[in-house]
Amino acid sequence: RQRQMCIRDRLYGIALEDGRQWIKMRNVNHGLSNVSFMDIKMGDKSYSPDDPPEKVKNQIERAKMTTSFEYGFRITGVTVRDDKGNIEYKLIKQYGQITIKTVVDIIKKFMMCNGRADVNREAIEYYVRKMKEILSLIESKITRCMIASSLFFVLSNTDNKFELKIIDFAHVFPMKEGEKDTGYIKGLKNLISIFEQL
Repeated sequence: RQRQMCIRDRLYGIALEDGRQWIKMRNVNHGLSNVSFMDIKMGDKSYSPDDPPEKVKNQIERAKMTTSFEYGFRITGVTVRDDKGNIEYKLIKQYGQITIKTVVDIIKKFMMCNGRADVNREAIEYYVRKMKEILSLIESKITRCMIASSLFFVLSNTDNKFELKIIDFAHVFPMKEGEKDTGYIKGLKNLISIFEQL
């Protein structure tokens, strides 16, 4: 349980809004100055086991337009702030426009937020360590497949503070005994490799 708490955030119960239920979690941006964040959708598929064949086919074709299909992840949102808190770069759901080289450039830009001249090595080491913890957990303990969940990276180079959490648990499905979430695992290994090479 302690190991799981390090990768998902504190839960505050269930909220009801407009007839829909939401999990209430801590705001990881709270108390940070000029915070930047990056949302990376994990896995190579975005369909559930009980989806109709036509939807599965469409989702596979969509995944092929992004880095999800080949690399097991895609960047769905980034906000990078300068040293005064102004947004200097923002990206939201650019389907088919982000290549693996663009991904490296975007991650580098994120790691240099708040006007840094180079990437924050301490933050990189932290993110790599956390991703390796998540990878170990998913390879050895997790018995459910997380469809369309994200890794949420938070960084304030102003405060030299950083966090990484798993978010978006809306689509979780049991796997057969011995089965692994290979898409999520592939995505984590590729992301770890990218961060280690920054």
